[in-house]
Amino acid sequence: MEISLKVTTPDNVIQNRILKAIARHLNQRLFGIEAKIKNASKNLLQDALNQSSETQSAISGSLRTELGVVDAAGDLQEIFTAIVEATEVKVNKAAVRGPQVHMSVILTAIPFDLSQFSSGMGSYTTDKGEKIDWFRWLTTLGDAVIVRQYDSVSGFPAQSRTGDKIMVKGKGWRVPPEYAGNPSDNFVTRATDSILKELGNSIEKTIGAAL
Repeated sequence: MEISLKVTTPDNVIQNRILKAIARHLNQRLFGIEAKIKNASKNLLQDALNQSSETQSAISGSLRTELGVVDAAGDLQEIFTAIVEATEVKVNKAAVRGPQVHMSVILTAIPFDLSQFSSGMGSYTTDKGEKIDWFRWLTTLGDAVIVRQYDSVSGFPAQSRTGDKIMVKGKGWRVPPEYAGNPSDNFVTRATDSILKELGNSIEKTIGAAL
């Protein structure tokens, strides 16, 4: 006895049903994945900011003496925490588009204006009553002359806030070029750029582990 079957449903309809089933499966498996991606991304970003050469120099290197910052670590950690906590992740649900299933992950971090994170932080007042906005200088003013007619010189441990440099009459002081930054290119944005590949790999790994 021979039995023959004839599929009457068009191929494109079958394909669409399969794709919709895949999309449903992905959305079920990836429900709540935003929180996992966000936590992993925040950890990577925090580490990158802490380990940047500018951060290390501001805490215990040449940048500390240039800026006259006695203890940058506390301010930087508060600023970094605020930046990291502002990280947002949005996962657009899987959906059928033509002959494929599409989904996307949007990670938002490091806004153009960092001033919202440094309010009250990243500055100090000198004995003469001058406010030194060192974090803003580092991240916005580039290599522009900031303190006119003065420059920093070494060799004054008794008079210096940081045990080395003081300001004396000179041609003008600016942030050292190796550390200088502007709103679109500063040590915070550079730290983020340095881990973009790692962030992508982390997102892929987190999604892969959920499927």
